[in-house]
Amino acid sequence: METLIIYRADDYHNAIGNLVGFFPTLREALQEVEYTNDLDEADWYESFPHSCITVFNVDSKFKGKLDFDNHEQMLSNEVWGSANILDELYYYE
Repeated sequence: METLIIYRADDYHNAIGNLVGFFPTLREALQEVEYTNDLDEADWYESFPHSCITVFNVDSKFKGKLDFDNHEQMLSNEVWGSANILDELYYYE
């Protein structure tokens, strides 16, 4: 099965996440998050404001059919629920 890589961006304050959005590239996701300094270890991330970009893939059948501005579609069980998380990238101020 061929897959399509997508990026989900979230900003966190007081361990509460706020969905920033979904993006087709890491570069676009980084332009929208609040924090962009690389954080190597995520063991202590909950104690301070940070951003997280989740790298995931979905079936390539979605190519050209995804509306990155439609959070309801992107969070649907068909898209996000069937996703395979590849990595989580953490950033701080």
